Amino acid sequence: MQTTLLGLGIALIAALLAALIGPIFVDWDRYRTTFEEHASRFADQSVRIGGAIDVRLLPTPSIVLRDIEVGPRATPAFGAQSVRMELSLGALVRGEWRAAALEVAAPEISVSLGRTGQLTTRAIGSNFDLDRISVDRLTVSDGQLLLEDLASGARLALSKVSFVGELRSLAGPIKGEGAFAANTGVFKYGIATARGADSSAHVRVTLEPADQPLTIEAEGNLSLIERSPRFEGTFALVRPAGAVLSTGKTVASEPWKLSGKVKVDPSHALFEQLEAQYGPDERNIRLTGAAKIAFGAGARLETVLSARQIDIDRAFATSAAPDRLPLAVLRGLVEAAAAVGRPPIPLVLGFGIDTATLGGGTLQSVRGDISYADNSWSIDSLEFRAPGVTQVRLAGRTGGEPTSPHFNGLFELEAVDPGALMTWVEGADRPRTTLGALRLRGEMSLGRDRLAIARGQGELDRKPFQGNFDYTFSNADRRARLDASISAAEFDLDGAIGLFRAASGGSNFERPGDIVLAVDLGRTKIAGVQAASTKANLRFDATGLKIERLSIADLGGAAVNVRGTIDTSGA
Repeated sequence: MQTTLLGLGIALIAALLAALIGPIFVDWDRYRTTFEEHASRFADQSVRIGGAIDVRLLPTPSIVLRDIEVGPRATPAFGAQSVRMELSLGALVRGEWRAAALEVAAPEISVSLGRTGQLTTRAIGSNFDLDRISVDRLTVSDGQLLLEDLASGARLALSKVSFVGELRSLAGPIKGEGAFAANTGVFKYGIATARGADSSAHVRVTLEPADQPLTIEAEGNLSLIERSPRFEGTFALVRPAGAVLSTGKTVASEPWKLSGKVKVDPSHALFEQLEAQYGPDERNIRLTGAAKIAFGAGARLETVLSARQIDIDRAFATSAAPDRLPLAVLRGLVEAAAAVGRPPIPLVLGFGIDTATLGGGTLQSVRGDISYADNSWSIDSLEFRAPGVTQVRLAGRTGGEPTSPHFNGLFELEAVDPGALMTWVEGADRPRTTLGALRLRGEMSLGRDRLAIARGQGELDRKPFQGNFDYTFSNADRRARLDASISAAEFDLDGAIGLFRAASGGSNFERPGDIVLAVDLGRTKIAGVQAASTKANLRFDATGLKIERLSIADLGGAAVNVRGTIDTSGA
């Protein structure tokens, strides 16, 4: 009996050794045709194995295939550097094909959206059963994915595609995460699907750029109707208050969120119950509306947002500056909008706000249309009513980098009570010269280092004038500079000086170190004294005041003519 058991043990050990060592000495290349035939029947199209083949039976059955091509030899539909499979023993015993682990290295695949909206990929045969494949752990590394829209000719190539997760079947459920690289950078993603009714699937997808704090989420039902994809669910774009980038750098930013319901088909995406929020919950700006994205050659995003009331002061308040003046708040708003980034497609945004709190005052009936195309933003129209019964209108284009945006366009202002407008702009009620109604229009250029109004025309207390204004802000290399010219038949110079001083309050304006001034005025009020026919060309710099010409025909009964230089370089 002991001899019999010993013999059985030796036989079992020999069988195990044969199973473990035997495949090493088998020339599996001799069975290449057999592997290709079985793989072709499984994939429902031609499969070629160009590299070495390895097979192991222990500790688990495993197969390694190298240099694989699927599809026609001239135009392969799928390729991979290698495929390694560990098969489930239990499933094999039951006659099922199930992989305990599947590792695919450097796969290449293409997916296209046809002219009629049908989703196709040549990597899967037309009669392929999506439930044939079940993988407990799927690992994909260094993949290439090409996405094409045949209607528009658009192509998107994703490289370095990776995935780690489980694949119960190609129809789902699927769960895992990975990353890929595109033209705009590197992205991390996560995906989870569950089977639904009528060949649909419940899908949840997250996407995060590696180099900026942003999260994109979508969840809903995905279905194929005559091979045309449809998605209906919810989405959210979120920029958190703080995040750690792939470089390990920690960044802090003002949070914002865009969310709503979405319906997507091959031609367009419709966003309903859209909600846009800027800032944290305790001091945010919130707008609601709807949007539509048209796909194809004329890809375009159109959206309309509205709000009954927003508090811009509270949204942009900081502990260092809880109460800021209007110009400072507006500058922060422009920089915040520029920091949002550039959309991938042309955009048209319309908005309407009934009331907005800015600089302690109230703006009413804020209406505007903004568009983005050709890598630049345009303010097609912007109109609002400010304190002092003031109507402001703007239209033009913006450009520059997010850290240094600039605006060029038309500017128009009508103020019934310029004194009240000055009080709001300056942020303090101080004694001021009483002014009549003010009207001003011209071509404005506004940037981080310059404010200019060219070909300006206006009226001050119903007295028309024309001129140009160009103010350059100071920096480490230069002093502030003012170039101005003005002409009028009748002008209140005292009122104009007071208006300029008030408009510069709380902003980055400072007294210019260099001034170039050209004046051609008729009747003029100077320091409370009436003057007639005032003409002047003045220049002021670090060396002093250069009077190229100063003539006043009648200043309180006296005629004045001055030319010369006042040297201020000494003590």
